[in-house]
Amino acid sequence: MSLSLLLDSVVIVLLLATIGYAAVLNRRLTRLRAAKDDMEALLREFGEAGAKAQQALAALHGEGQATAARLDGLLEQAKSLSDDLVFLIDRGGRLADGLAASEAGAPEGKAAPKRPTRPAPVVVAGTQQSDGGKAGGSAAALFKSLQGMR
Repeated sequence: MSLSLLLDSVVIVLLLATIGYAAVLNRRLTRLRAAKDDMEALLREFGEAGAKAQQALAALHGEGQATAARLDGLLEQAKSLSDDLVFLIDRGGRLADGLAASEAGAPEGKAAPKRPTRPAPVVVAGTQQSDGGKAGGSAAALFKSLQGMR
């Protein structure tokens, strides 16, 4: 009986070791399940944040396209106004040359000096003038005189 008692003792020790290992394993699995729930919540929040970011990017893209369209319209309008101003300045210059020649009574062999067909660049408000502000002032005076002729 001593052999059977010894074998029973060995089986009891092994069963106790198995029960202890199962308890440790159960605690680790419980922590893993809790971490899994936390990770699922984090992933859900991350997905919601990604969806909100995607909506915000779509709205920003739409606003950017609308702004670009408005700027294109304003640019076309500015080009048109610039072309009109160049035409008016050129025409006004020719008229002024003709008036100056008729008032001065230009000698027969000499014609009044002609203005260049391309006037000096028009200075837009908010830009720096390279000629000390003379072009903007003379253009403004010419514009005022042209308005008085209407």
